[in-house]
Amino acid sequence: MRRLSAAFVALLAFCAAPAALAAGLRLSVGPVPTIYSGTTYYISAGIEKEDRNDGIVHHAPFTFRTTLPPGVEYTGFNGGWTCSTPPGNLRDVTCVYLTDLNFFIPGSSYLQINANVAANVTPGPVNVVATLESSEVPLPQNPVCGASPSVTGCATVVTNYVQSQLRISDWGYNNGTVTNGPVAVWTGGPFEAGTTQNIVVLNLANLGYGPTNTPVTVNVDLPAGLTFSSGAGSPPFTCATQTPVTRVRCTTPYLIDYGFISLRLDVAPNVAVPGPLYVHASVANNVQAAPADCVTTPLQTGCGRLQIPTRAPRVPTLVGDSITHSPATFTLGQEAGPVIVSYRNIGEGNAGAPALRPDERLETIAEDTFVAMLQRAREEGRDRVAGTERLRRIGDAGLQDGRRRRIRQIERSDHGQWSRRSGLGMRQQTQTDPAQPSAEQTAGLTYHDSPGRDLAL
Repeated sequence: MRRLSAAFVALLAFCAAPAALAAGLRLSVGPVPTIYSGTTYYISAGIEKEDRNDGIVHHAPFTFRTTLPPGVEYTGFNGGWTCSTPPGNLRDVTCVYLTDLNFFIPGSSYLQINANVAANVTPGPVNVVATLESSEVPLPQNPVCGASPSVTGCATVVTNYVQSQLRISDWGYNNGTVTNGPVAVWTGGPFEAGTTQNIVVLNLANLGYGPTNTPVTVNVDLPAGLTFSSGAGSPPFTCATQTPVTRVRCTTPYLIDYGFISLRLDVAPNVAVPGPLYVHASVANNVQAAPADCVTTPLQTGCGRLQIPTRAPRVPTLVGDSITHSPATFTLGQEAGPVIVSYRNIGEGNAGAPALRPDERLETIAEDTFVAMLQRAREEGRDRVAGTERLRRIGDAGLQDGRRRRIRQIERSDHGQWSRRSGLGMRQQTQTDPAQPSAEQTAGLTYHDSPGRDLAL
């Protein structure tokens, strides 16, 4: 048998070198997310032929190994691999892939390693290191780890530990009614004594925690003078009073990123004025406990406080502007001109559901009318005694005959007039300016919200 020359052997070695490089495998590790404390975690990995067209078949099994960072413990896997850990050790993970790689199947299926992260990990950077080997591509004794993706059989990825956090971010919508931050001051109108359905909004922020961190619980402590009416939120929260009734508890299964709770509060008629009142709140989940004292230290994580001013109820203030009649002298036997009472409301509140009634002022007007009529009779030379008696009879009939006395309400307004025409019947009616808003009442004379109604006296 002919022996190969040294030059030919060298040529074969030279030609074989590229083939060896082409026979390599590429290891990818990622994504490798930030490691948040107290919640779930995962890393992903995969392998593929370095050169799909090299004509080489890489035979299974392929073995992937990683040691999870401190505080991270294996819980399972997803994908077409088989993974396990040694007894009593949840950090060293070995996964095996049993499918050959070739031109038609150049890469493995997806691998995801799932884990839990301890609540007390120390924030800071950390490396995730993984290796890959097979019988045909063994791992070197001292592998050189490169950045992912790596063809050296070892890949490393840098990530960070971060403390998860559930907190109250601020109060109210971003519309200028409150100052920013978890400890805030209500800058809108004061809460008015005796009012209902006043809305307070509590905004929440979540960093790191996931669906397994359940439930999320928000406790709101109300001051004396505020009572809970109803509550809702996003994601959906269920809210109810607790013991004591000044505490409101709202819960939701979990919170992703952000959320809010909207509370409707009633204000007692005897609430302390001008306040301020303080609403305190705390938030917690299955890992992050509620702070022990949000009243003394409201700025700690998970706490919040809202300062609310109060005010006395708005009330109507009704004033009469004038009482006039025309003509100044009434003629016996003829219908006199109107007596007009002008009035307006200068208060902040609306007068609710008043009733119409005459008072002594109306009787005085009637008597003055008949005195004027008597003086006119004297001027005309009529019999004094007979004229006086007649006028008294007319006056008695006008003032006492309830069937003929009525008050008609025409309109409602903050500015109105009452008019009366004297005679055997005393007729009074309102005259108003329809362009003015809501109706009130005047001293001794009131009208209410239903326009065009006759009220019998």
